[in-house]
Amino acid sequence: MLRAIITTATLSAFTNLFGIKFFDFLQGMTSNPLLASLYGGILQGIGIGLFIKFEMSSGGTELLGRITYHILPVSSIAFHAAFFDGLVVIIGAIALKNPENILYALILILANAKVNDLIVLGLNKAKLCYIITTKAETIADSLIHHSPRGITLLCGEGMYSKTEKDILLTCVKNYQIQNLKDSVKNIDENAFVIVSEATEVYGKGFKKI
Repeated sequence: MLRAIITTATLSAFTNLFGIKFFDFLQGMTSNPLLASLYGGILQGIGIGLFIKFEMSSGGTELLGRITYHILPVSSIAFHAAFFDGLVVIIGAIALKNPENILYALILILANAKVNDLIVLGLNKAKLCYIITTKAETIADSLIHHSPRGITLLCGEGMYSKTEKDILLTCVKNYQIQNLKDSVKNIDENAFVIVSEATEVYGKGFKKI
């Protein structure tokens, strides 16, 4: 509640100081409702993203989304806030009988949610790689030699062949994935490699936890 009061007071102060001039500036940028929706979504996404990242509160649907996320931790706080924003927009559009505005508002909400996630999660993305091979030791040595990333050995069993398998688990930066695939291919062409997106990675070589 205290943080919501601080945020509201700060917003009011900045609105009084710069609000009218900034509004006039935005109006002069475009009269296209589609572009206005995108601009608004980006600006709102930055603002709400900063609220969430620094654990402040706007006292609006972001606060409601934060509460429901703790009750039902599906997707992200931004998704929950966007869901409630969407409900407000749809109900308002039905009441005002202007369905076209729903489309513009939903574009704003989508842009808001995407930018929001980008602010909260940052660019801390990487590739999560599983390498199933019979030459785990050689591949691990090669990857460690050519990359400062850590590698973990997991033990598995092929359920079809009933033979033991070594599984290497590692995370690499996006630009390093091609070197990883080339190294594996040069050592074991029969290796089974799974590459997926890792939204957040914390630890040595990445962002501090």
